[in-house]
Amino acid sequence: MFKIDFHEYYALLERAIVHLLAIFNISVSSRNNPSTRPSNNAGIHRYHANVLSALEEESTPLTPVLGSGKTIHLLRQAKELRNRWKTADMTDAEKESDPIGDRSGVIPLSSYNFEEIISGIFAGLEEGYIRAKTHVDLCRRPGDESYDFGGSRESEADWDFMVDAMDWEAV
Repeated sequence: MFKIDFHEYYALLERAIVHLLAIFNISVSSRNNPSTRPSNNAGIHRYHANVLSALEEESTPLTPVLGSGKTIHLLRQAKELRNRWKTADMTDAEKESDPIGDRSGVIPLSSYNFEEIISGIFAGLEEGYIRAKTHVDLCRRPGDESYDFGGSRESEADWDFMVDAMDWEAV
């Protein structure tokens, strides 16, 4: 058995989603979205919720593959697991003073289907990649090969944005 660090997993997942959204000229803000209901920590920590909200908007080409149905439910579960992992080592007193709020209704970890979460999200990301590649191909000017997604020009350097979560800042 091995333990999955969902805090790190979700950070990488979120970065991949933000980059896919950027291909479609969709940015994510850390500000409160007027259409979302305020929480007890409103304005402090909205970025992660806003990433999922951006996927759910109907104008987003990624909505059918990442922002709706089973996939958005799996993304929300992954976000819940991220938040739980982040606070796993807190004492009871620290949990009570935490701005996230009441944790009395926390679902036991055994009720999560980790294989379904990971494989379902990965399938959505794969389809998102195909949609992004198609979009870039349609936008490409003849003779411009600077956006070669699947060819031999791709290298590990193209994925450097996923290396260190502490150094990454949302665009």
